[in-house]
Amino acid sequence: MSRGENMTKSTYSAILIDPFTQTILSVNVERGKNELKNIYSLLGCSMIETVSPSFGNNGDRLVVDEEGLFKEDQACFYTDGLKLYGKALYVGTRGSLFDTPEISIEELGAKINFNADPFRGWLETFLDEKGIGVEHTFEYDISNNFVMVSVGAIVDQVCYSDAHTKETVKQKIVEIDFVNGNVLDFFSFLGKYIAQQQVQSGCLKSA
Repeated sequence: MSRGENMTKSTYSAILIDPFTQTILSVNVERGKNELKNIYSLLGCSMIETVSPSFGNNGDRLVVDEEGLFKEDQACFYTDGLKLYGKALYVGTRGSLFDTPEISIEELGAKINFNADPFRGWLETFLDEKGIGVEHTFEYDISNNFVMVSVGAIVDQVCYSDAHTKETVKQKIVEIDFVNGNVLDFFSFLGKYIAQQQVQSGCLKSA
């Protein structure tokens, strides 16, 4: 038997966010060759991606189902202005590896909402009634940078804004709808602002 087989399996703690049961609890994840398989099992998926929250320590990640948006009968939760689909793992990092986060379950729980805030609920209902999907994408050429911004990303950004900005956006949408205007033109305007911010912050490289 090899030395590695004699060693106790290495694990780290992560925090599982389950919108189906609306619970947040600590779980152990096995390191090594079975780590990804273990994460797939915990999340009930076969593909993952990571999201960097604005809270917690630098390097903390939310590991989510990459295909969560496209699954039927999906549950979701809200955090940091985002709407995330399916279960998620909150992890810390050590170098390039996932590790136990320092944030407590109680601290993370204060950042998680299993019910949409009233503004997001109103906005998503409006878009649904107009037949506008969150996957609808706008394309921009910003200082020789090609940028794509989806309606979903615009919704997330607006929902992350302060109350005054939310109310201003809502009033503008209501005004456009009252005169049977094209609300997508307004969303395109918002998307261009987001694209400009991305370029200015250096998130994108010149084409």
